[in-house]
Amino acid sequence: MRSTAARRGFGLRLAGLCAVLGWLVAGCGSGALTAVTSASSSEAAPPSSPATTPVTTLASLPPELVGSWTTATWQSQSGYPQLRRTYVFAADGRYAYTLGQCESSTQCALVSRESGAAHVANGVLYLQPQTDSSDGPRSSRYVVDRDPVVGDVRLNLSLASGDTDIFYRE
Repeated sequence: MRSTAARRGFGLRLAGLCAVLGWLVAGCGSGALTAVTSASSSEAAPPSSPATTPVTTLASLPPELVGSWTTATWQSQSGYPQLRRTYVFAADGRYAYTLGQCESSTQCALVSRESGAAHVANGVLYLQPQTDSSDGPRSSRYVVDRDPVVGDVRLNLSLASGDTDIFYRE
């Protein structure tokens, strides 16, 4: 397990690039962005098809979700190449997602990005991309808690596969 300092210290250049691009993407086209409306069902499970949840107006996100969340995956023992994924959630329901790849601590590239509208209902986070997206509309149960080892705030997304995708607050 990496220490907090080691986790935060890696890929500083990519972190800066992702943060800047995330904020730029989140600020672009704000007039065209909309958010997912509340699910009509009171069931706790996400719908089988998030695309069935219509997009109508922007909706506020819970304060604990607002901000920048990042996770990294190392492809080898040396730490490179490294994939870094970042979500930036705005209070008004907009979000931006970036995927970057680093070959070294100074050689990083943006692989993909998307932006759109986010909405929360019954503990489920719904994402509706408004730009090209390889993932499309999607939903995940989410929990914001603290890492039990280092105490950092983290966002846990429960995936349809049963896996949990963990992002740390920047």
